[in-house]
Amino acid sequence: MIDDYNEKVSSKNGDISDLGPREITNRNDVSSNSAQKLKKSRFFQKFRNTDDQEEVVAVAKPKESVSLLNLFRYATKLDLILMLFGTASGLANGVILPIMIIVFGGILSKFTSRSTDACSLNFTALAIESCPEGYTLSASNYFSSLSICKFNLTFDLQSEITQQTLYLTGIGCASIVLSYFQVICWSFTAERQTKAIRQKLFQSILRKEIVYFDLHKTGELNTKLTDDVDKIHDGIGDKLGATAQFTASFLTGFTLGFVYGWKLALVILSIAPLLFVSAALFARLASGLTAMELKAYGRAGAVAEEVFSSIRTVLSYGGQEREEKRYEQHLEDAKKSGIKKGAINGITIGTVWFLIYGAYALAFWYGAKLIREDQYNIGDVFIVFFSIIIAVFNLGQASPHIQALSQARAAAYLVWEVIDAPCKIISDSKTGVTKDDLTGDIRFSHVHFSYPSRSTVKILNGISFDIKHGQTIALVGSSGSGKSTCVQLLQRFYDPDEGSIFVDDRRVDEYNLKWLREHIGVVSQEPILFQATIRENILFGRDTATDAEIHEAAKMANAHNFIMELPDKYETQVGDRGATLSGGQKQRIAIARALVRDPKILLLDEATSALDNESEKIVQVALDRAAQGRTTLVIAHRLSTIRNAHKIVVLNKGEVVEEGDHESLMELRGTYHSLIEQQHLRQIEEEEKLAFERNQSLTIDPLEENQLDFLRKRASTIISMTPSAKIVLFDKTRISITDGNVVIEENTDEKKKKEKKPNIAFQMFLMNRPEWLYIAIGCVSCLCNGGIQPAFGVVLSKLTAVFQECDPKVQEERVILYVLLFVGFGVLMLTTLFLQGFLFACSGEALTKRLRSKTFHSILRQEIAYFDDPNNNTGALCTRLATEASAVQGATGVRIGLTLQNLAALGTGIIISFVFSWQLTLLILGFVPFMVIGGFLQSRLMTGFASKDKKAFENAGKVTVESIQNIRTVVQLTKEDYFYEQYCSLLQVPYRSSIKRANLFSIFFSITNSVMFFSLAALFRLGAYLVNQQKITFEDLLLCFNCIVFGAQSVGQTASLAPDYRKAVDSAEKIVELLNRQPAIDNSSRDGDEISNFGGGLEFVNVNFIYPNRPESIVLKNFKLKISPGQRIALVGTSGCGKSTTIQLVERFYDPTIGQLLIDSKDIRSLNLQWYRSQIGIVSQEPVLFDMSIKENIAYGDNSRDDIPMEEIIAAAQNANIHSFIQTLPHGYETNCGAKGAQLSGGQKQRIAIARALVRNPKILLFDEATSALDSENEKIVQEALDRAQQNRTSITIAHRLSTIQNADMICVLHNGVIVESGTHEELIALHGRYYHLAAGKLK
Repeated sequence: MIDDYNEKVSSKNGDISDLGPREITNRNDVSSNSAQKLKKSRFFQKFRNTDDQEEVVAVAKPKESVSLLNLFRYATKLDLILMLFGTASGLANGVILPIMIIVFGGILSKFTSRSTDACSLNFTALAIESCPEGYTLSASNYFSSLSICKFNLTFDLQSEITQQTLYLTGIGCASIVLSYFQVICWSFTAERQTKAIRQKLFQSILRKEIVYFDLHKTGELNTKLTDDVDKIHDGIGDKLGATAQFTASFLTGFTLGFVYGWKLALVILSIAPLLFVSAALFARLASGLTAMELKAYGRAGAVAEEVFSSIRTVLSYGGQEREEKRYEQHLEDAKKSGIKKGAINGITIGTVWFLIYGAYALAFWYGAKLIREDQYNIGDVFIVFFSIIIAVFNLGQASPHIQALSQARAAAYLVWEVIDAPCKIISDSKTGVTKDDLTGDIRFSHVHFSYPSRSTVKILNGISFDIKHGQTIALVGSSGSGKSTCVQLLQRFYDPDEGSIFVDDRRVDEYNLKWLREHIGVVSQEPILFQATIRENILFGRDTATDAEIHEAAKMANAHNFIMELPDKYETQVGDRGATLSGGQKQRIAIARALVRDPKILLLDEATSALDNESEKIVQVALDRAAQGRTTLVIAHRLSTIRNAHKIVVLNKGEVVEEGDHESLMELRGTYHSLIEQQHLRQIEEEEKLAFERNQSLTIDPLEENQLDFLRKRASTIISMTPSAKIVLFDKTRISITDGNVVIEENTDEKKKKEKKPNIAFQMFLMNRPEWLYIAIGCVSCLCNGGIQPAFGVVLSKLTAVFQECDPKVQEERVILYVLLFVGFGVLMLTTLFLQGFLFACSGEALTKRLRSKTFHSILRQEIAYFDDPNNNTGALCTRLATEASAVQGATGVRIGLTLQNLAALGTGIIISFVFSWQLTLLILGFVPFMVIGGFLQSRLMTGFASKDKKAFENAGKVTVESIQNIRTVVQLTKEDYFYEQYCSLLQVPYRSSIKRANLFSIFFSITNSVMFFSLAALFRLGAYLVNQQKITFEDLLLCFNCIVFGAQSVGQTASLAPDYRKAVDSAEKIVELLNRQPAIDNSSRDGDEISNFGGGLEFVNVNFIYPNRPESIVLKNFKLKISPGQRIALVGTSGCGKSTTIQLVERFYDPTIGQLLIDSKDIRSLNLQWYRSQIGIVSQEPVLFDMSIKENIAYGDNSRDDIPMEEIIAAAQNANIHSFIQTLPHGYETNCGAKGAQLSGGQKQRIAIARALVRNPKILLFDEATSALDSENEKIVQEALDRAQQNRTSITIAHRLSTIQNADMICVLHNGVIVESGTHEELIALHGRYYHLAAGKLK
């Protein structure tokens, strides 16, 4: 009986240990005051010999890991003492449970022998001697006669039991102390070591040379700092203490079992192989079915992925319903596998329980035989049985912890690898030359270089030039010519492969690196500011600068005035990467930062290229001022900025091709001259464009002028706004423009908060309604299941009490009866668990399928803007479909079933025990809260602290991300130590909180772990008194205990089995939100008008358009275009001018922001969307074909009919010029096209797409660059097909190749969202305008 109590406790410990230090210690990974502590000799460092490490590398294991000793290489002497002490406590703690069993067995023997001793008495003689006259004594009334007769008793039950209860209390106290030390010692040392590892790792990353960062991504290094260190933390924490505890329990239990009764021990162990074999067999089955289920769902997922990634094609051809059917077909297979898996799981758990009850039956049947024949007593049988059970269960519980340890060793291998990676260029090396006076002469001498990450590509090829002190030298050349590389070599981010770089006639690598970098000021193209105040950012240049020096540097950089205008002046926070400042402001602060160190050498790498003209002028003045009296090396693309340089060095492909000042190079008319010419041309073009736009804006009528003006202002403010300000604005509001009024809508998130949420679980139940019968029967079997545990408790008590019976025959008969009852319970458990597993799988899988198909349907009806949102990319939508729907199962039938099961178990148990003895029941119930609350608090601790620590770790994480992402800036500014110290101080917060939590956790753990010992002591002390007073029998005492304990235990087990309810509700909320989402354009809607004899006329009336996800750019401005039925229109223009947007508006993927689009004089919004789209055929630049046959792909063009006659398909193929090609394929029209049409060439795909467009016989044809991806041979063939297709239809063609549209009825030239010219090819050529220029360019 106590048996399962122990399982429960041990399983509780199991859970705790599973949580693992990572949560226990709240995953605190921790921090230390400074590098000083790290420098103390680490105790285990001694064990770390490099040979070991080489061996580790040499022996290629499947997964590399470090040795156990090496895992603790950062342990100090204090850590070592703590680990030893923690292990000793764990071992002692493990021995306690089996010892308690011995005491418990002793108590049972005392109670039983009191009765069995009475069996040997001569009752007749006793009655005459001690009782009133005529009183009849027998075994059954012997103890109740104590108050009437005057027996001369030597056996005092109460004092005997008191002694045993004192033992139990002592064991309880020992358990409190040992459990506390077991957890606290290991948790504390894990926190200390993890903190040391984090610091050491971060420090070593900051010290790495730049090559290392070229080869390792920021994300990868951050993962090592968080996840890998967490794994180490997880493996070296109190899980090791728990492992020691379980191991000790296992060994002690086994030993005790064999010492107290080897025969019985062997018989009990005979069931163990059966248990393991059956569990393994079912696990194989279940994993096979899971694989089948995943495969089926994988196929459904592939359909979803194909559909979401080609959503525009699916919608334009009205294929939603067809796709939904295709998707559901795969869901059905997944559902069947899921149901089978549920049934198998039910049988597995049922079989395990059946075998456990079988073990009870066998043990007590054989134990009773040994009691009768072999001088055993009931106490021995209990001791043997439960010792073996505990041993087996503890062995099982140790395994996850051992696994955690092996994961920690594997993670440590990766982390130690980073820490031990060697470096050639050591940034904090103490050696090297330092000088009091650096002049600043620089000389490059025959430098050859290629980047280590791309060693085959030569960047510098024997480059030589020199710079005298105080000179300004400019490096120019096309991109990739090696300009920035020179700057990086000068700062010694890399060393040249050959040749040398000299500063003041000493090689760069002879100087102390830190000292050298402190004398170089750098301003780069995209200046990196850190998340701090402006003052702190300037101070990064030199820590010791006074406020006066900071202001002076800011004035030189032309930044002081704008800083003084900010509300907080120099104390203004610049935000992440300087996000709250404009580009020019950031650039000037970066210049101030470079100047505050008063560098002798100034490197300007494209310092003004990212600025607009206004800012560039201001920054350029600042740079010219900064360069005075310093050696300055300038890199610039805008050549106007370097005219005044003392010398200009022209690079091409890593070689110096020209050298001299501006005038002499212009006279040479070489590379420099042609670069200047190109830039001059570009400038003229830009000026023309501006003038053209000014003219355009004059022709707009006044009403739209206001609206457009608003939009333009808004667009310009948005563009000039900083990213963080944009986020603030666009998070809070959406601006929509209706009928000329500006409406500011509240952010949808805010709205959501205000709406009252319906009860989600209830909504899910309603969805599960068709399966109510399954759920009802499942709940009934849960009730039965819950009732079995207390019933088992009753039978176990009866069985124990049988041994007080004097007549061996009666004893044997009753034992047989109870043993058969055990077997019956086993069968019942098997049945109810199978039913539960099977029926809840039926209801749950049906719900999952239903939700998946509803969600899929719901996603397909959303407007295109929904799919443009990065949060709804194809991957995210597929994941949502896959995970959320299946998580919801946990909120419906299973949930009710488990609740009922718990109620049945505890309720029945408490009622039965109240019937037998209310006093004992109240006493035990007094202890239950401790067990429950202790367990609850342990898990709360995990989650509660985890979220707090997460915050603290996020802050430390920000420092690591910021410094690793911008490592070049950190190194330039020699700020490695600053970031390291900041990281260490941020780690201090979670470290303190995890120590606090480890203490609390240890206290709760020790209380829950020991409460059982105290409850047993109290129970038997009061029980012995009540038995002595004749208030209850020994059997009643056992009944009370067993019923409550088994009831509580089953609650504990089901609680751990319960699916994650919170997760289920969250998923359900997201699904309901999606199902209720009202799209702006409902793609599944069939409402609206149909035009009876539709001609295909289109008219854009004053259309202005902004993409919902890119509100800063206005794509169409006051766009007007009228297309008559049957007219062939072509749109041309540079990319980004709005051509494709017009086609998307015609398809009604979006609605115009202002203005309207008329179809045969009716507003497009009033038409039936499904009917309207069926009138349009589209062929786009990259046509999307689906993973099906050619025939099905062509038939996809007309989804309104299920079965399109083969003649029509062939006719469409002939019109598209593809029929003869299809005939040559082995399978003809049944040939599969592959995913996205991968089996076919571009031209073949293009022609099949044309056939698909033609099969629906559309009134309007849209061609979006339909031939641009083809070679000239294919283009001719496809073009013929297109010309044939356009006859008697309205068509809009977009083309870059102007030769393809010369025959159009009207060509419209678009520029910046406006039609600037229109007419036939000949008319436009004669105009000599934009079209003429385009044609001249294209026809060259």
